[in-house]
Amino acid sequence: MLNTANKLRVQDAFARLVGRWFIHPGAFRLLTFHDVRDGHRVEEGAITAGQLAGFLAWLQREQYATVTLGEALTNWPAITARRKTVALTFDDGLLNHWETVRPLLKQHGMNATFFVPTDFVAERRAKRALPVAQGACEHWFMGWEELRSLVQDGFEIGSHGCGHRLIGSLETPRARWEVRESKRVLEEQLGRPVACLAYPFGQRGAFSPASRALVFEAGYQGACTQMGSTPNARSDPFELPRLDVNGHDDPGRFERKMAGAYDLWYRLRPAA
Repeated sequence: MLNTANKLRVQDAFARLVGRWFIHPGAFRLLTFHDVRDGHRVEEGAITAGQLAGFLAWLQREQYATVTLGEALTNWPAITARRKTVALTFDDGLLNHWETVRPLLKQHGMNATFFVPTDFVAERRAKRALPVAQGACEHWFMGWEELRSLVQDGFEIGSHGCGHRLIGSLETPRARWEVRESKRVLEEQLGRPVACLAYPFGQRGAFSPASRALVFEAGYQGACTQMGSTPNARSDPFELPRLDVNGHDDPGRFERKMAGAYDLWYRLRPAA
């Protein structure tokens, strides 16, 4: 088995030697971020505040416009045809999204969508254990006060289910509850319609034809996976591919991701 460092070397070599022939510079992108920390420790699922500031500064220099996912879904073919447009999404409802991400976005004049698992939101910010691929990890989560302030600032809130579970692998009654109840709670608490959902984990097993039908039935306009690649006008709005940005992405790797040099890798990966 390849360790993380060697996997990254293989990916980067593939992007430089093969993927670069299939790039789409300036194409519409859906980006995913998770944990954003003040420190300097690089982890696969987390980035530092400095990294995020650098990525946002690059997008600004390159004259990218930002849209929320809800805005994109209302006019999907036209949005995907635009050059240099990006939808920034932040998963899990973490407190550092309010403390760190929010001021950086405002500083750069950018909008974003925050996907929130409702079981982890309390009246006040709280520390809880979030289910992750390796088991569970403790985080501080936003309370309703922080989420309401995000809405007041013009940011979009979307559903990330109730309990951060693999919706595509749940029995139908439980999956239906996850997509319906999370939407109901967010709309009740925030006083705004919730247009979109991000499947927790976002990989195979996180979504399925059955869960897609449930999300449509619940009244969402669309839903996101985390399968990488570039969305286009023909993409299924209920299985939209997002590109993960993580702690291993230095400026060069981020630029290659934005150009689409890794798209072929992500398309081939499920088959492999």
